[in-house]
Amino acid sequence: MKRDFEFDASDTAAFLDHIYSVSVDPERMVDLVDSWERQLGLTGVERSSATAPDGHQTFSVRDQVVQALDKVISAHASRIAELLSGFRTAACIINASGLIVASNEAAATVLNIMPGHRLSDLEIEPDDFEALADKVALLASASACRDAILQFRQVGSSHHVLAHLRAVDAGSSGRHLVMVTSEHHWPDAVTELLRTSYGVTTREAFVLQCITRGESVADIAVATKRSEATIRSQIQALLQKSGLGSQSELIRLGTTLLHSMGGPAVNEASANGTKLPPLYTLKPLALPDGRTIFYRVAGAPLGRPFLL
Repeated sequence: MKRDFEFDASDTAAFLDHIYSVSVDPERMVDLVDSWERQLGLTGVERSSATAPDGHQTFSVRDQVVQALDKVISAHASRIAELLSGFRTAACIINASGLIVASNEAAATVLNIMPGHRLSDLEIEPDDFEALADKVALLASASACRDAILQFRQVGSSHHVLAHLRAVDAGSSGRHLVMVTSEHHWPDAVTELLRTSYGVTTREAFVLQCITRGESVADIAVATKRSEATIRSQIQALLQKSGLGSQSELIRLGTTLLHSMGGPAVNEASANGTKLPPLYTLKPLALPDGRTIFYRVAGAPLGRPFLL
């Protein structure tokens, strides 16, 4: 029998499939490296570490294999991030065991989830979570890839979040689910554009944000601690300033702005001119006995990191 990571080295599709397996499940790196080494025909001597004339340990062939492979995996993981960043609403990828293996900025901002979290970390009403978990399990175990639409409520919120679940096969990593939700991150740039174009105030822009998200006048009044009459007055002000004729047209305006403003690209230079590190970058750590181990820190910089 072939091992989990055995494949025909001449089969490019199979090779890329296994690369994807590691990009969404990095702890499988060792198995893939072992398989690659066997197919390259490396001997035990070649795999052992070499020593430089000055007594310092140099990189072993295995280390070189790991570094070369990691460049491919990092590039593939970046493509996954680019896919999710294309969604202006909160989106993530979940594996069959409920682990979130990728997510976009909106998911971290409005759903408070990021890679390394689990489906159970979603702060949603218990009954809604049970329905979501059941649907994820059903799609993950189905004989063919299927889609589903469901809704849930976040804890403390009265409006429903719509979610589109799409099952995709990830080769030896098994079935994964892409979840795209209706929850969006409202960038400050949208408020600024409304201010410069229509003279909209910050409070009025917040009301537009809320109705674009599907909240009622009563919901907005509770959230802002203002009367419903005040909220209706602000909606009227939005209509007059924008020249639109109905609340549904205001929602279309908010949705259009959200999907047209764009977002940060993967590895885009930050405000201070530094380049952001690629996803899943290996970092070396020299041990006292001369060996070197490589590790990754996953998770957003301001989130909850974990080591791989």
